[in-house]
Amino acid sequence: MFYSIYMQIVLTVALEDEFRKAVAKRMGLKKGNLSLAAAEAIKMWIAVNNKAK
Repeated sequence: MFYSIYMQIVLTVALEDEFRKAVAKRMGLKKGNLSLAAAEAIKMWIAVNNKAK
């Protein structure tokens, strides 16, 4: 079973705008796509940083 949590982060306006545009272009404007893309980005960040150790 998977549980979801609410995570609050702070981004620059420019980064947030760029991320939203990239998500919309790749995944569309469907509800939930921003969260899916953020989860994908976090997983990729973890994978890259675990390899560096």
